[in-house]
Amino acid sequence: MTHSQLPNTLFPTGADRDLAETLSASARARTLLAAQSYDVVNAVARGDQVALEIKWSGTLAVGFGELPAGHVLRAHIAAFLDFRDGRIVAQRTYDCYEPLT
Repeated sequence: MTHSQLPNTLFPTGADRDLAETLSASARARTLLAAQSYDVVNAVARGDQVALEIKWSGTLAVGFGELPAGHVLRAHIAAFLDFRDGRIVAQRTYDCYEPLT
């Protein structure tokens, strides 16, 4: 499984991760966020591919830069998933964060 996160406000150069790195990043996020939610706005499937339009929000558990704990981050995400044998084998995300103020 690979996860490619295209460049965005939080990851200016983007990130390419294998499964172990993706799980590790997810574990780190759980220490930074008190809560997060995903609202799937739209989904389109064709063959072994799914495209998702997602509204995401995450509440900071700790301060992040100049943002205090409790601040809510918001992003609009386009995610593209590739499946093989019923499992996700690749994911690409385009995360558009709302202003970090």
